[in-house]
Amino acid sequence: MAEQTNREELASRYLLGGLSENEAMTLEEQILSDDEVFENLEIAEDELIDRYVRDDLSAEERRRVREMIFNSPRLAERVEIGRILTTRVPSQPAEAVRAEKKTPWWQLFLPTPQMAPAMRLVAVAPLALLLLTSVLLVLVWTRHSADAQRWARAEQQLSQLQKEIADQNAKSSGLETALTQTQQEKAEQEKLLADLQRQLAEQRGRTPSIFSFFINPGVGTRGSGDAAASLRIPPGKDELELQLNVDGGDYRQYEATLQDADLKPILKHPRLKPIRRGSRNFIPFKVAARLLRQGSYYIHVDGLTDQQVRENFNDYPFRVTK
Repeated sequence: MAEQTNREELASRYLLGGLSENEAMTLEEQILSDDEVFENLEIAEDELIDRYVRDDLSAEERRRVREMIFNSPRLAERVEIGRILTTRVPSQPAEAVRAEKKTPWWQLFLPTPQMAPAMRLVAVAPLALLLLTSVLLVLVWTRHSADAQRWARAEQQLSQLQKEIADQNAKSSGLETALTQTQQEKAEQEKLLADLQRQLAEQRGRTPSIFSFFINPGVGTRGSGDAAASLRIPPGKDELELQLNVDGGDYRQYEATLQDADLKPILKHPRLKPIRRGSRNFIPFKVAARLLRQGSYYIHVDGLTDQQVRENFNDYPFRVTK
């Protein structure tokens, strides 16, 4: 009897985590190989649950039992059944329970040998019905809780999936818009390139039309309308070659700058060499016809010495008319 009690106490210490690592390993090996040790462990577990539902454990023991219940759904169901039975049947004083032979809680509802057979059946039937109902309630509650958790996870996953789909649709819409803009820009660039290629082909297919015009230096100061030559550019001319009379200079090179009426530079030609035409010297100043609108212009010419020093030479005013 004392040996049986020691085994039960050892099993109880094992459940409460009171054994050393070596003792726990030894007991676990015995549980797997010895049916009696396994039965002692079940008895110790039943008594521990009984004491837990009756609040007959220390704070540290209750903490250990709560950890066991949290990690074992089976123990959680047994604890729920024990609580249901405890609330329906008045509990005995803790001293009386300990004074008895550690009777498990479920034996309190079993018929005693002193009862008549008919009374035993009457006593057992409500207990069996109660146990069956309690088990069914626990199972239904457990399943309902598990289903509720699964539904919550499913709804969360569905919500996350819907959000991802919305993000993907937004990205797809943005990509389609960007693709449409890119295609439009590409079409415009291709059209512009085709126009440039056509214009280049046309330019290559014909010789530029050049219009020459001789201009003498202005008389008087700049801006004098009387001293400005009048120039009319014929239609279809692409380039003008203004022949500037530099007969009065003795420079080997000249620098000429085209300016508008506000003396704003338009085009500059450095190092223009004079060309002898008849009895006079001229320097050719070429300018695209598209640069000359209707209005007044000046070409300021500086002479370049042998040391490449600029010296003011002359101005050539002219007017472009329709």
